[in-house]
Amino acid sequence: ISTQKEVLGKSKQGMRNSNNNSSSNKRITVLQNHLHPESTNGNSNIVRTQQCRGSSQSDDPIVLCYTKRTAVQKAKRGKFADTTSDKLLMPLFQDLLETTGVSPDIIGDIVIGKVLGDSGVGATQVRIAALMAGIPEHVPCHVVNRQCSSGLQAFACVAAAISAGFYEVGIAGGVESMSMGLKNAKGGLGSAMKDVLNADVFKHKVARGCYMSMGQTSEMVAKKFDISREKQDYYATKSHHRAYKASFSGRFKDEIVPIQVTYKDKEEIGRASCRERV
Repeated sequence: ISTQKEVLGKSKQGMRNSNNNSSSNKRITVLQNHLHPESTNGNSNIVRTQQCRGSSQSDDPIVLCYTKRTAVQKAKRGKFADTTSDKLLMPLFQDLLETTGVSPDIIGDIVIGKVLGDSGVGATQVRIAALMAGIPEHVPCHVVNRQCSSGLQAFACVAAAISAGFYEVGIAGGVESMSMGLKNAKGGLGSAMKDVLNADVFKHKVARGCYMSMGQTSEMVAKKFDISREKQDYYATKSHHRAYKASFSGRFKDEIVPIQVTYKDKEEIGRASCRERV
């Protein structure tokens, strides 16, 4: 995500004036800009009202320069079942730099949406992926969790930061591994939740809804809007058919970054030998 002028004018130039600074000084400078963004004329560190109005009010709109993803695999049984989030992100970061030509020096922040797992582990995985992809260590990163809309929230955070003047170029996205989440939760995610349940919550009429499962909410939505099982099955079948047809006709080819992973052949698990494949 970037301002249009930044893409056209500064993407390949980078921060040449700061090449003599140490990496630590660069990182401090980047983080200081997060707290005290420069004004559009460069004469003040105060966030001005006109900077926070969003791209619709600006002559320099925020644009998406890169929109790609990995392939999608089945949880526990798919080819990515043994692949951690940092290994999924790294090739995307590498392809992003190569495709856009943006200098990694001018990236102001990396924000990734992630729900499962400890937030500290998630941030570490993003950091590892960024460094291994060739992004300088002075570029910060963090993860956000807004449940199913975490990836979208990451984009909103970066876009808002650019509008406010915190920085001009940022990376936003989302990553999730249901397979790894299930591996780290003994007995499954439901079992892991039981260990952290607050019994007092069930005494509160509204708060107890926080523990409602997605299965329960789907039943409530179906009842409220009179969506029968037959309608759901019809829509699901039609959706899968469309996805299958689009996939095998090459519709998704340009938006998917091929990555190489090592995985265990699930058909051979439990036998005397279990081969790992790439």
